Formats: sequence, structure tokens, C-alpha cells
Amino acid sequence: MIEELRAKWTARLDEWRRLGVQVNGEQVASEILVDLKEITAGWNDDVLSIAQAARESGHSAEHLRRLVRKGKLQNLGRTHAPRVRRSDVPRKPRALSRSGPQLYDPAIDARMLLGRQGDR
Repeated sequence: MIEELRAKWTARLDEWRRLGVQVNGEQVASEILVDLKEITAGWNDDVLSIAQAARESGHSAEHLRRLVRKGKLQNLGRTHAPRVRRSDVPRKPRALSRSGPQLYDPAIDARMLLGRQGDR
């Protein structure tokens, strides 16, 4: 979906550049935001295995299985093969930077490295 969106806006950019088009920035931004909202909605509704959810959330697979057993997380899979909706999975704060498509942030990387040096 992201590649389709990138192709769509790259084609528009090329066309507008070739034609010397001047656009209403508010209308263009609104259209881009609608596209992003569609991508986010689909991504949040993805159903994950417990192992996938554990990698994204920072919680252990066993903790997530326990939440499913207690009914705190809805099981969208089978009894012995639970699956959960991405948007329902609780996330540890340190795992937030790993969830979803994001750009590299050197400031976050530097803070993480500094934090690791303090542990030595």
C-alpha cells in the first residue's frame, strides 16, 4: 500500500512539474492526509500471531498469551493458535519506535546509544 501511494504521488509530481502546475496546498495536503488515514486504518486492523505481536509490542509472547486467556485481548485465531489485532496489543514505551513504518531519527539513536553506555 505504501509503495502504491509513493507511486501515485511521484506520478503526480512528475506530471505537475512537466506542466508547471501550481496547486492549492490545502487541497493537496488534505488528499495526502486521506491517503495516510487509509493506510493507517488498514495497518492497525492487521491480525498478528502472538510472536509477531510480541516483537512489535516489547512484551513477551507468554504475557500476551496470558492477556488472551484472561480475555483482556480478543483472540481472533484458534484456541491453541491465538491471533490478535495490532491496534489492540499493549505496547511498552521502548517498543513504540519499532511499531509501524517510520523514518530513521538520529537523535533517538544517539539517546539510545548514550543510555547503553551508562549501563556499563
